[in-house]
Amino acid sequence: MFKNRFWLWPLIIAAPFFLTGCFNKTQAPAPVVKTGNQTMAEVAKHNNQNDCWTVISGKIYNTTSLIGRHSGGDQAILDYCGKDGTEAFDKKGQRQEPHSDQAKEILKQFYIGDLLK
Repeated sequence: MFKNRFWLWPLIIAAPFFLTGCFNKTQAPAPVVKTGNQTMAEVAKHNNQNDCWTVISGKIYNTTSLIGRHSGGDQAILDYCGKDGTEAFDKKGQRQEPHSDQAKEILKQFYIGDLLK
């Protein structure tokens, strides 16, 4: 009765890994909570790898979850935590070329509010 069911054991053992996503090493970013409009003084408080807000063209983005995922490396994000990164974003750091339309679309996911003057 049981000798024909040994082929099930690999499925039984592997099922928890597939069901919990253990083999999926790329995680989606955490949902970004909209905070409303903020001053630069408030943005400046969010200046580290665990809490990183960046201003780009007068809009505030919570870029914390981009750290570790940015194709230009962590430093490309960390350098602008709590700061205005408009120029760096528009010139793609030292490259003097704009980010792609795709990058601009991705950035929209991290929008949390507008910068108050």
